[in-house]
Amino acid sequence: MRRAVDRPFVLVVVLALVAVALPVLPAGADTDGPVGYVHPVDAPVLDPFREPASPYGPGNRGLEYDTPAGVDVGAAAPGVVTFAGEVAGARHVTVGHPDGRLTSYSFLADVQVRRGDVVERGEVVGTTGGPLHVSVRESGRYVDPALLFGVEVTSVQLVPENPFGSQLWEQAAREVMALAALTFAEGGGWGLGDIGGAIWGAASDVAGALREVAPDLLRLAWELAPFAVAALGSPLMAVLVFELALPVLQGRVPPLLRILDETGPVGTLLRIGERTIAWVVHRTDCTPGDVEPPPPTGRRVALLVGGLSSTSSSARIGDVPVDRLGYAPEDVLGFSYEGGRTPDAFGASAAPVAEDLRAVPVTEYGTDASTTDLRRRAELLADLLEELEASAPGVEIDLFAHSQGGVVAHLALQELAGRPGGTDVIASLGLVATMGTPHHGSDLAAMAVAASETGEGALLLQVAERMSGRPLDPDTSTNVADLARDSDVVLDALADGPPDGPTYLALAARGDPVVLAARTRAPGATHVTLPIDGLTAHEQLPGHASTAREIALARAGMSPTCESFGDFVTDTFVTEVTTTLTLMISDLVAGLTQMSVVPEPLGDLAGDLVLDGGW
Repeated sequence: MRRAVDRPFVLVVVLALVAVALPVLPAGADTDGPVGYVHPVDAPVLDPFREPASPYGPGNRGLEYDTPAGVDVGAAAPGVVTFAGEVAGARHVTVGHPDGRLTSYSFLADVQVRRGDVVERGEVVGTTGGPLHVSVRESGRYVDPALLFGVEVTSVQLVPENPFGSQLWEQAAREVMALAALTFAEGGGWGLGDIGGAIWGAASDVAGALREVAPDLLRLAWELAPFAVAALGSPLMAVLVFELALPVLQGRVPPLLRILDETGPVGTLLRIGERTIAWVVHRTDCTPGDVEPPPPTGRRVALLVGGLSSTSSSARIGDVPVDRLGYAPEDVLGFSYEGGRTPDAFGASAAPVAEDLRAVPVTEYGTDASTTDLRRRAELLADLLEELEASAPGVEIDLFAHSQGGVVAHLALQELAGRPGGTDVIASLGLVATMGTPHHGSDLAAMAVAASETGEGALLLQVAERMSGRPLDPDTSTNVADLARDSDVVLDALADGPPDGPTYLALAARGDPVVLAARTRAPGATHVTLPIDGLTAHEQLPGHASTAREIALARAGMSPTCESFGDFVTDTFVTEVTTTLTLMISDLVAGLTQMSVVPEPLGDLAGDLVLDGGW
């Protein structure tokens, strides 16, 4: 029975090229007396041994047992684990036995031993992921396992002089290559669409073993690599070393392959295809540009939430044209990151608030509040929404948030969903509009986190923070780390999603270099990319005329503005270029961190001395 595997046979070629660099694996050893073999599982044989006519020809190189997933797999005989891990997308365990034979247990769901472990007959080495494949090799040749199970056999091959458990480099290469060939032969076809994954899979198998047995060699390579690159003075060599070679040695996916996966031809074409389909669907349900939304009716409260490094007197969310959107000046409030409301809604309204809202406490806040403790700020926003609903029952509240503020808003709604009476507060919300919010995380924040882990990066972050006036150091501005891609905060917000009830609108600036348009999509929200470009696109977004129009349309229950084919093409092109450049810069930063020679605390100290005039 042949299985579909993720990584094709091409990895065998790669392994052959790097076999000399493989770590060594334990060989067999001579022992007195016969070795007894038993079946590794109690299950009927689904497919018996059928010797193939050629190394990669059809056949069955072992026994295939009819096992469901989750069955414990025991060692067929006592021995030492010579391989435990993944090859070509499949998990294998190989045990070397005292008579020189090797038994392999393939297509496992998980592996419960490590290379070098001594196992007894029947000791669990892993669990099945479905039908179990077991093979036996004698002197590199596959033999029928059924001839061994249930009987005691003696050695049938010359045993290497090395004692049992010693390391042989050539045997290591043969072992991994044999498992790769087995996976190909028993697991499926070539799968040429995943050649990049195959190369990475083979290289990571090599690197994983290399790290385990040669840490000193690895450290030496890391230390010498920057000097070699500097001596060569070649940008291409720098890319090959720091974007490909060193990540492989570290056991992580090389940035170049990740970029190709996300922005390469296949990934790009798939995204363009998805956008094209979405645009075609959008054209069937959109609002023509010459159709104006109706003015609002009835009283509505607008609550504004600022972003990272905002203060009670300065936040881009204050640029939202609330007057043009029909909100009464006394019904416009700003959220304070210290709790309650800001004095003048970030300058959006200088009028005193409505009488029924005056009981809501007024507090000022500085950048310290808007750059730390994101979850606590979400709880304070939930408190404010409760107060507003209690102060003005029956009045619809529209929530507008910029950048980080959108994450705070969604966390606040999740918080309310779990509070007694929170559903009533959520029901009072009409529109929740986020602008340039990194719902899927910020690439710039991820860069800052990576840079902060090195001394050089810590120094540069302090200098950049001082020069730009923006919070960049995740050690002092903890929200930076919380907003990074794949952070716990981002993943939790995405996993739970916002509660049902309000109308959700996620707005993005097409050329936003701070938060990529692709990162602003929110679960359950209508996503609209607006034609705003340039280095200040992120800052322009709240006050842009197109933003006001989309807010008015969403509030009126109308579809987004129709996008012409020309705008669609431009949006797609700009988005792809911005995404690719950002990813390349992000991965370059990650690669450069591997060159670090300065401990992070020393970088922090140097920054303090330089910036505070200590030198």
